[in-house]
Amino acid sequence: GRGDWGPECYFYDIESDFWARYRYDLPWGVSLGHDVTMCFNRKRIYFTRGGGYADFACLDIEANSYTILASAPWGLDHGASIVHPCTALNPNYKTSITYTIGTTTYTAGPDDQIFVIRGGGTADFAMYDIANNQWVTRASLPFGPGEGCSSAIWTWGYDTDRIYAFRFYDTSEMAYY
Repeated sequence: GRGDWGPECYFYDIESDFWARYRYDLPWGVSLGHDVTMCFNRKRIYFTRGGGYADFACLDIEANSYTILASAPWGLDHGASIVHPCTALNPNYKTSITYTIGTTTYTAGPDDQIFVIRGGGTADFAMYDIANNQWVTRASLPFGPGEGCSSAIWTWGYDTDRIYAFRFYDTSEMAYY
């Protein structure tokens, strides 16, 4: 996404070394705090709107269509980051997460989890359950990510049960979930 409230979407062609505009615009313009992650099994790209909005959607690459999904529990801003531990990258990732909303208990299977850092200097952290199209807050980060720069990384080839978060913003703090 463009990042200055434009709805344009671009992709990078690795073999030809050039950027090209995707033929379909995003469902809304994106801004600071916008981020994307990919589920290779589903062939979908999940993305946030940023700019303080809680909007969340996915692009089905094969169908060339967007779907608006359940909104995040809060708006995402500077320093927001999302990550999907995809079993296509490491089939050994077997972690399921059980959670309760009201009186109903759900299980997010190994390929149904997208983790989101809120950004905006907050320590908020949540998980999106792909199969059930719903959000659940998780344990807070030990720090609020710095403005404009944050990152969440799933180390798919090493310690597959960990997501690393980096604070940046004049500090070297790092933590894992």
